[in-house]
Amino acid sequence: MHNVIRNREVQSGALLLLVAGFFLVTGRNYEFGTFDMMGPGFVPLALAFLLAILGLVLVVLGLRSASSNDLNPFATFALKPALLVLGAIGLFGLALPIVGYPVACAGLVLIGGLAAPDRRPVEVVISALIISIATTLVFIQVLGLPMPLLPEGF
Repeated sequence: MHNVIRNREVQSGALLLLVAGFFLVTGRNYEFGTFDMMGPGFVPLALAFLLAILGLVLVVLGLRSASSNDLNPFATFALKPALLVLGAIGLFGLALPIVGYPVACAGLVLIGGLAAPDRRPVEVVISALIISIATTLVFIQVLGLPMPLLPEGF
């Protein structure tokens, strides 16, 4: 059981490094600005940098605590849940302009919920509805983020 915890530390850290690297590469063309006059890339790049530091710390801690019997920290890597979560995020990005934020968000939660086999379908559906409604209210109505509320053509 203890080896699984170490493996998860390394796996989680590697995933955080991968996500941070993606955002650092894709956000490099945005103007960073200064602390006084933040540009559009300031927050995403700063968060990606912090995410990379956290990922690196997790990988180092996981590898440092690995015993000689635990040479492969990725031995317990669960490919299906990882692909489901990454696929859900990708589909969210593709579906957002087509179906609108609430439906894309609900789809994200529903597909991501398949990654946790211990969840009952009713729990996942209720979570999808609550998260979709709550984040729609916060992101679009309260914060006024420019995301499509309804599908194209409505």
